Amino acid sequence: MMQRIYFFFLLLPFLFILGCAPEGEDLQAENANNLAVPSTTTQASLLSDSGWVILFDGQDLSSFNEIGDGNWTIVDSYVESSDASGSHLVSKGQYTDFRLKVDFWNGVGSNSGVFIRCDSEESASPDTCYEINIYDLNENPDNRTGAIMRHSPPLITTETEGNWNTYDIVAQGSKITVMLNGNITAEIEDDTHPDGPFTLQSNGGTIRFGTVQIKPL
Repeated sequence: MMQRIYFFFLLLPFLFILGCAPEGEDLQAENANNLAVPSTTTQASLLSDSGWVILFDGQDLSSFNEIGDGNWTIVDSYVESSDASGSHLVSKGQYTDFRLKVDFWNGVGSNSGVFIRCDSEESASPDTCYEINIYDLNENPDNRTGAIMRHSPPLITTETEGNWNTYDIVAQGSKITVMLNGNITAEIEDDTHPDGPFTLQSNGGTIRFGTVQIKPL
């Protein structure tokens, strides 16, 4: 009898281990499953969370209409136009208050610009939009790159030709602020053009546009 009791107590630790084993295996499997599906944040969700919308990603111009003959061609990760006269890529969307970022590369002597809050989808000019100029060699220093044509000369001297640059344009109410490569080049208070599409211009020489993104405010 004593031998049986002794043998029973001798087996107890092994029975306890066997009883716990399945639970441990389940936890291990659960941890393995958690590791197999890590929590990630995709670029799309980052854009959604921050409110930015990419209108041109270097490949797809479906968010724009073209006016004029600019011979716009997608090359690598940008769209290029050469030796055009008054051609524009016009956004299909209408915007009131927004922040707009435009990456651009301008060749020597090229004439281009970003036109915002245009009165019409059919035409774009300094009379019908706010034109943020891209033209380093304009004969009038008040109209060179960084200026808001007919409203504000550039506050700083810029040299953008032959390089990739970024316009960061904020339009909120009557206030418009233009930043070029992180520096403020123009700032105005004006309510002539309250809303409308924006355009990317080709008006002589070679101009390239990279990523174009907008954030409604």
